[in-house]
Amino acid sequence: MSLCIEIKLLKENRKSKVIEEISADITAYKKVYERQVYIVYDLGFIQNEVEFKRDIENTTDGVKVIIIKH
Repeated sequence: MSLCIEIKLLKENRKSKVIEEISADITAYKKVYERQVYIVYDLGFIQNEVEFKRDIENTTDGVKVIIIKH
């Protein structure tokens, strides 16, 4: 399938840290996987979901971000 799925928990105002982690993971995983899905479980810190997803998804083709709000 060449698909990587990773789940992140966003808590305690760690939004920028989670974005950094995902960006690092994208770089590492793109060497092995054609597609990557990041599921972000948000405990209420993402105000603008479209902006959050756009910043990550526009870095590399084949990257998708799904946000689950708590």
